[in-house]
Order: sequence, then C-alpha cells, then structure tokens
Amino acid sequence: RDDPTTTSGTVSGWGNVERIGAKGLEFQSSWRAHPHLTLDFNGAYNLAKYETEWLAQSPELPAPNRYFDLKGEQVSGVPKVILSYGFNYQRPVGGFLGRLTLNNTYRSAAYLSDNHAAFSHQDAYNVTNLGIGLGSLDRSWEISLLGRNVFDTGYYTTASTWTNTAAQSVTWGAPRTWMVVFKSKI
Repeated sequence: RDDPTTTSGTVSGWGNVERIGAKGLEFQSSWRAHPHLTLDFNGAYNLAKYETEWLAQSPELPAPNRYFDLKGEQVSGVPKVILSYGFNYQRPVGGFLGRLTLNNTYRSAAYLSDNHAAFSHQDAYNVTNLGIGLGSLDRSWEISLLGRNVFDTGYYTTASTWTNTAAQSVTWGAPRTWMVVFKSKI
C-alpha cells in the first residue's frame, strides 16, 4: 500500500489491530407452541469496535489523504444485528411423518472491508429457507425438498481491494438453490 508518510513511496507489511472491544447480547429461544409446532427466535446484538488506532487506506481518497483511523468504528465484516427466526411443523400424514420448516435470517448493514470503500458496504438483507418433507413415523428415513435463499436475495460475504488501482473483488452469497435430500439411519 502507499506509505502514509510520503506521497511517492510504498510500504508493505502485515499486522493486527492492537485491541478490539466487543460487547453485546445473544439469545436463543425455542417454544413448543403445540405438539406439532415449534417456533424458534435467536439473535445477537454486537458492538465490536476498534479500540486503538488502525489506519486503513481508502481507494476512494486522493493522495496524500488516503488513510483514515478506524478507532471507534464497528469492526469490518461484523453486523451489529443478526436475527434468525422460523418454525418447524410436523405431524402424521397418512402413515408417514410430514414436515414443513421455514427459517429467515436477517443481517444488518456492515462494511466488509477495512477500507470502507462504497462497494464494500453490504446493505441489510434477509435470507429465507424453506423445507417440506415426508418420512417414516419412527424417523428412520425422510425425503425432503429444501429451498435455500428462496427469494434469491443478492448479497455478498466478502469485499476487498488492496490499493486504489487494484481490482475490486466480492464473494457473492449463495443464490436460490433447490435440492432433494434423502436421509436415513443405518
């Protein structure tokens, strides 16, 4: 990366933030509302902040002001809020055990890179999964149709660039996926 002490030099190195502070709250809950229905609600509120100076180079700022201090900012890649909720409904259906599941996960917005480049900001998003299955009453086997990210939400899990002239790269989250799954006890 560019050397912050000169306008013409570069510096190379690897380092770690001296100190990061994390405070928050996590919870998990599951309620059997009915013999056939279970509701789940889980979440985390995470204030993870850089507590010491951590200079990041922004590819969007002109020289010599390409650096900014992340002290006091939320740690990159760590959303403040994550919620997961859903249900599992199962009951006998014509000599078999039928199952319907739905789960949604919400993640609040977060920068995915220390440089806080505009492209590295992931807006808040939801990913919803759905499953329907049929199996034996003794649970020795089940065949299911599973849908992951059924609304085909576009989101990415990483974003990076190394300098103001380097390529920008992102890793996209899994697109909508349907699968048939068979499981059994041996």
